[in-house]
Amino acid sequence: RHTRYWRDWSSDVCSSDLNYGGVATITTLAANPIFTGVYTQNFSGLTNFAGIPAGWRALSSSNQNNFVGNWTNTNASTGGFYSRTTTPGILGYLHTSSTGTLTNKLTLVNGTSGALTNLYISYTGEVALTGNPRFPSFTVQVNGVTVPALTYDTAGGTNAAITTQLTGLNIATNDTIVITWSCDRGTNASGNSRLIGMTDVRVATTPPNFAPTDIALSANSIAENNAVNANVGTLSTTDPDAGDTFTYALVTDRKSTRLNSSHANISYAVFCLK
Repeated sequence: RHTRYWRDWSSDVCSSDLNYGGVATITTLAANPIFTGVYTQNFSGLTNFAGIPAGWRALSSSNQNNFVGNWTNTNASTGGFYSRTTTPGILGYLHTSSTGTLTNKLTLVNGTSGALTNLYISYTGEVALTGNPRFPSFTVQVNGVTVPALTYDTAGGTNAAITTQLTGLNIATNDTIVITWSCDRGTNASGNSRLIGMTDVRVATTPPNFAPTDIALSANSIAENNAVNANVGTLSTTDPDAGDTFTYALVTDRKSTRLNSSHANISYAVFCLK
């Protein structure tokens, strides 16, 4: 805490020499991270502005900038930032009529040995309070250019892994990479807004490898008296990474000794995704 005094030499006040005194609290911000090829951030442990990671700025245009609650609070109604204590953490925000526009900004310094021409940027957009009718969405810019592929919208009511590759860049060594996520309260309806948040941010020169999110079997039964090795169903996997291939393993193969009403053996299997 430092005390500073200043003098207003404004040309608008010319009838007298006026002095103003006041106390200013000066905070030294951490240096922006040096980008060497991969940067990740999941906001673990973030519960107040003292925990904002280096390189990040998160501000409401209407100065609604307090951390006011837990992301899991199903009765949340106060505008401001929301976090969670579990991993991954989250940088969440609840808009109201007085919160204006939220801007989350990440600044990195290119510390690689040359100009960056390609970048992979990904993050997970999250939503809560899905019963609320307003749908905020993130508009993302990279060095001032809007990237539609990085948009996340809460309208669907589900979390989503967002990723894209940027090409044709020319970010010289020691120049900055500035990524902004901006949103308002949502204009699709009246009423309260859904909670919007972000986590698992990744900026890299190599593509991400998201974990698969689901496994499905197209059918789980077959008519009796089929031939040996008849096809029961087809396994498929939901994965945010386009073009990935998958290997499945049979981890349980047991036959019950119980009989059903037709006196046929009951068989089942459990598959896992490797």
